[in-house]
Amino acid sequence: MPINTQAILKHYRKRFPFERFYDNLVNNIATWPAYHLKSETFLQGYESQNKTTQQAEKIITGSNDIRVDLPVWFGNLSSPVRIAVMGLEPRNSDPDGILNIERVGQYVFATPFALERPRGPYYAAFQDLLNSNNLFVYFTDVVKSYLVSGDKKNDDRIARQLFWKRAKEEEAFLVEELALINPTFIIALGNESFAFLSKLLSNKYQILKIRHPSQGGARIAREQLAKILQQP
Repeated sequence: MPINTQAILKHYRKRFPFERFYDNLVNNIATWPAYHLKSETFLQGYESQNKTTQQAEKIITGSNDIRVDLPVWFGNLSSPVRIAVMGLEPRNSDPDGILNIERVGQYVFATPFALERPRGPYYAAFQDLLNSNNLFVYFTDVVKSYLVSGDKKNDDRIARQLFWKRAKEEEAFLVEELALINPTFIIALGNESFAFLSKLLSNKYQILKIRHPSQGGARIAREQLAKILQQP
């Protein structure tokens, strides 16, 4: 049975007040410098409700904003091979506001790893997955949001310190989310996400780890991912 993308969006809308986030992505991907993507593999199954939506520019996060990464997916909704790629949590890593997609009140929404945008370390790590018609690949984070302090170094420090506490608080949401996808296996980025996911889900899903692509890890992550995909 194909994955029900509307069920995924309903799950997230119960928690976060996004409005035109996915319309913005679908309607604008052809005009963004995303030449590395086959647009038909991006957000398959999502039907835009507003064909005239304009991409907001330079949405800057500030103190007391809540930064949220909403999930994105690539590939074939009917594929028997379903991969969930999971990072730690959103980070306020876009001081120019280019990668932020929508603001609703104090919430600022973006995508995990900005894979719909031009090349970067995450694209370098995952490019073999992004344009595949034979797989379904779903990208999200363990922790879905964080409160922005306005100081990036402080945000990063707090995110690291609170990761396990926040992840524990979000267990039920994450378990329900993954049940909607029923992944063949989960790929965790880095040690912390792997440790948490293994403790929570190893009795239900196969959890695999690759190097986190940031800070020079993209090549190693891609090589590790290639070995995983070669396994029978």
